[in-house]
Amino acid sequence: MEASGGDRVNRLDQLLGSLWASPAGKDRWTGVCPRHAGDPAGLFIRLRRSGRVQLRCERACTEAQIMSSAGLSMEVTLPEHLAVHPGSGLVLADASLIKPRKLQWLWPRRLPLGTLVILGSDPESGKSTLAANVTATVTTGRPWPDGSTMDCPPGEVILLSAEDLVAEVTVPRLLAAGADLGRVRFMYGVMRRSTEDRLAGFSLVEDLSALDELLGDFPHCRLVCVDTWECFLGDLDTNKNTQVRSVLMPFAEIAEEHGVTILLLQHLNKNYDMSALHRIAGSVAIAGAARSVFSIARDPDHEDHRYLINTKTNLSKRAPTLAFSVEPTAVNGAEIGRIQWDPEPVEVDMERVLSPQGARRAAPRAPKLEEAKAFLSEALSGAEEVYGEDVKRMAEEREIAPKTLRTAREALGILNAARTVDGKQRTFWSLPCRDQGPAHESREGGK
Repeated sequence: MEASGGDRVNRLDQLLGSLWASPAGKDRWTGVCPRHAGDPAGLFIRLRRSGRVQLRCERACTEAQIMSSAGLSMEVTLPEHLAVHPGSGLVLADASLIKPRKLQWLWPRRLPLGTLVILGSDPESGKSTLAANVTATVTTGRPWPDGSTMDCPPGEVILLSAEDLVAEVTVPRLLAAGADLGRVRFMYGVMRRSTEDRLAGFSLVEDLSALDELLGDFPHCRLVCVDTWECFLGDLDTNKNTQVRSVLMPFAEIAEEHGVTILLLQHLNKNYDMSALHRIAGSVAIAGAARSVFSIARDPDHEDHRYLINTKTNLSKRAPTLAFSVEPTAVNGAEIGRIQWDPEPVEVDMERVLSPQGARRAAPRAPKLEEAKAFLSEALSGAEEVYGEDVKRMAEEREIAPKTLRTAREALGILNAARTVDGKQRTFWSLPCRDQGPAHESREGGK
């Protein structure tokens, strides 16, 4: 990213000169931390996509300490559109200096690039198998199951998995999904150099800066998938908003900085009385930090049938629910599950299907619209008109969702007649009848 604006260039030149910096790549420099003049310590300087200058001392000095020792204000590190108000210390943004950017999608209406996305499910519902399917699409560039395509070329995927054996489970699962394994990287851990070189488990609390550096060297990475992300939090309490935000806010900044989708897999909590969105386990800050949230729900009528439900989105219209099955296939002599998508979107009441009560009732699938139309034709054919609430009650008994029933009514042109019966306002439904003409149509207005 090239610096723009005279003030920005002057700020950056001033900063680089004060830190004895020399180029180390595009928008990167190495310098010397001024706090260690007698015993020089390496300093890594980076101009981020946002326009902010990032400083990292190999001896863990904070940016404020580095800038203070250099005799510079922290304002020098800010993007050109930000300025510090001298009286209050508040940082203000000049909207006229912010260049609008078009939102890019990894999966249109589902996985926006540069954001956090959460995928939750109950145990053994297929979220890791679904993640393998997503990885295969990203690495090959094939169309998504709804026929859409990525806004970017196929790219690399970085996987962090705490739950499965890589050689025995994860790689065969990727092969079954059709992934390009040459574009997949597994993160095994991090080499700790604080005391002695040793391989340690990756921590979202301690190692986000290392992930940031890694992604800087993987410009073609499109997706980072963490399965399941709670396993990489150490002692952090996911029920406390402040602690959750301390991880997710910088994680979201990394996603935006590198233009990647970060997909966090997690379990749903067991409180089935909560809404579908609030079943995302832990603090409400978890779902709040994500731009999109998806849940996998089981089809109560079919053991291997699942629904991918968009429970939250704030960047587009909510994506239609997709249905899929986990089908067994043989990979290297072992039986591995893979995703088989249904050809059409489905209508599902997510609040019902994600609850145990809903699990005892069949959830509607694509053929339900035709079933609803047939039901209405049959229910209304035996009488001139039928009380609307009776029709709705019969439809509910047949597990036809209100939205599906409404769509069927519109498709058939069902007429409404509102009248007062026994002192109460009631609505009656009837099939359209062309030979009745205006006399029949007059009833639709309820007069």
